[in-house]
Amino acid sequence: MTQDQIIIFALFGSVFALLLWGRFRYDIVAFSALMIGVLLGVVEGKDAFAGFGHPATLVVALVLVVSAGLVRSGAVFLITRTLVDRSRNLGGHIALMGGYWWRFVSFYEQRRSPRTAHARRYPNRTQSRARTGFVADATQLCHYPWWHGHADWHTS
Repeated sequence: MTQDQIIIFALFGSVFALLLWGRFRYDIVAFSALMIGVLLGVVEGKDAFAGFGHPATLVVALVLVVSAGLVRSGAVFLITRTLVDRSRNLGGHIALMGGYWWRFVSFYEQRRSPRTAHARRYPNRTQSRARTGFVADATQLCHYPWWHGHADWHTS
């Protein structure tokens, strides 16, 4: 490995360890890693903040703000208090959460046309892959956009 690769892997390992430790805030850890990368020369100074120009950065920031607001308002505690039962074992809890997710996805899938949405998003795929069954729709909803390089699926 080259010296740059060793430095980057050491930075990734350090960031991962610090995030797992939880003593420092995640934004401080990430910003410090970026600045250390710039100081060590593995990240170009002019490109250090280029990622903040991507539209997904705003979405991630808004998700963090909303999630922090939900935690501080007590809404998360209210939801977890009603959904988490200490007498239920782990398998039962996973089954319950999976059932809630299944209900959410099936509700979502009923309100759009899977065949036309699939054909519009994935023009290179055959229509035979655009099944209307639940499994195909849940896979399309959860996995295709990210695993197949279609991160902008929500804009189409």
